[in-house]
Amino acid sequence: MPAALAEKAIIVTGAGYGLGRAYAQKIAAEGGALVINDIDQDRLEETETILSQNCAVPPIGIAGSIADWEMARELIVRCESEYGRVDGLVNNAGIIHVAPCWDESEDSLRNIVDVNVLGSMFCGTLALRSMVKHGSGSIVNICSGALGGLPGVTSYGVTKGAVASMVYGWAAETESSGVRVNAVMPVAATGMGEQLQSSHHNGDDGQRVGAATADAHVEQSPAQVAPLVAYLLSDLARDINAHIIRHDGARLSIATRMSWDQGVALPDESLDLDEIDELITSLRS
Repeated sequence: MPAALAEKAIIVTGAGYGLGRAYAQKIAAEGGALVINDIDQDRLEETETILSQNCAVPPIGIAGSIADWEMARELIVRCESEYGRVDGLVNNAGIIHVAPCWDESEDSLRNIVDVNVLGSMFCGTLALRSMVKHGSGSIVNICSGALGGLPGVTSYGVTKGAVASMVYGWAAETESSGVRVNAVMPVAATGMGEQLQSSHHNGDDGQRVGAATADAHVEQSPAQVAPLVAYLLSDLARDINAHIIRHDGARLSIATRMSWDQGVALPDESLDLDEIDELITSLRS
């Protein structure tokens, strides 16, 4: 049986260490040809060395920040020039910082949005141009349960909410083009995962809060999450689109897209505040 990603050209951002490196290793093991990126040149070269020892096609490493449009463009152009197409993109690069939301600075907010939101959008937009042209391709965004609210990392959660929205928007726009867009919400033992875990506690008993940590098996290694990413890039997932899949080591689960309850009927006339309160109370009961 041929490797699941044989003859596929795939870009992985943030591949210098942790989850990004694990994704690249699994993709290479499944036969994929790689263009890898990280802002840290030394770590990127370490990943290149590791991959070169275990894959038939040496990876192409390009260091730089995906928050730069021309840097993002170089990844796609290089992949096309070397392999003739872009079959896959893993939008993994991202940053985090821990701070109460009222202590954020303009610089810290701009920086995290530039990398996590604009960087992902730059790479995705440019990859989609190539994929739609060729009528095939798979984008895997890397999301986080922090989008559901986790004290101390609100700005990070906001950016990951945007990354989730990219999945739904891009998938809706490309559903007839042969391109698929999904996301993985990983929980794994990485530096970023440790920051999410330790960001805050709820109350004196030390119980952790937030969707990012509920029932999480954070002792699992990045290598345990990587097969899910490789699967979504492969033709085995040809019918999987617009999904956000959580992998926490204990279970796989698919996020439910935003939906509304049946609601209550509104009268024709305008409501006063007491009437609104009554209706909202009925909805919450």
